[in-house]
Amino acid sequence: MVLTSLLSTDLIFTDGDSWAELKDNILEAVNLFFVDENWVYTIDEIKLKPDLQSFFKNSKLINAKVLGEWIGVSQSLLSAYINGIKRPSLAQTKRIFSGIKEVGRELVYMQF
Repeated sequence: MVLTSLLSTDLIFTDGDSWAELKDNILEAVNLFFVDENWVYTIDEIKLKPDLQSFFKNSKLINAKVLGEWIGVSQSLLSAYINGIKRPSLAQTKRIFSGIKEVGRELVYMQF
């Protein structure tokens, strides 16, 4: 995964081998960029918006088949999106990420 952020006319680039490492690297890169302004950010203040391929590449918790059934998208079509064979429309992308968030909300309310 690679982060590219346009701030004014300057760019910040970073990468990571996992989602956790990428988030750490993003925070470090942003804070180094703004060190002269004495601004310090937390990861909660930075809006992270991965693309579909990056999300599924680095998130092993969500199964494309099960998610497809959950949101009403065929496994083959969702797999084509995930593997970059097809590109989902903006509406379809929102539908997929909305489904992922819905799964997250379901998990939050689980009690064991």
